Amino acid sequence: MEDNEYWELERRASNLHQLSRLSTELCRFLELPIDPADMAVDMEKAFEQSLIKHGIVPEKDK
Repeated sequence: MEDNEYWELERRASNLHQLSRLSTELCRFLELPIDPADMAVDMEKAFEQSLIKHGIVPEKDK
């Protein structure tokens, strides 16, 4: 493996790690489940409810 390939892999691994940390913090802030199994239950609905709760989007008329 060449040096530039090695550093590219290191950069990508670092970016993925940072993205993972950022998404975890976002889930905590929006009070969403962090466990991937829990996320899969109904992520869209939980995300929408959290956005409404924090005033980011208005509540829909029923």
